[in-house]
Amino acid sequence: PMHAKYYADRSSGGLIISEGAGISRRGLGWFGAPGIYTAQQVDAWKGVTSAVHVANGKIYCQLWHMGRA
Repeated sequence: PMHAKYYADRSSGGLIISEGAGISRRGLGWFGAPGIYTAQQVDAWKGVTSAVHVANGKIYCQLWHMGRA
């Protein structure tokens, strides 16, 4: 809910580009970094997206991969 409020509060600025969301577990830079590679993460981002849309905003998920070690 905190992320949904954060992004919804900023939705009047036009298009929001989210923080980087990791596309795979191997491509994350640190523990707890945001991701979009599991069903649970996708469901959480749906809540953020819905909150932005309710506030008449648009949001794009910035895909992210930190590389490999």
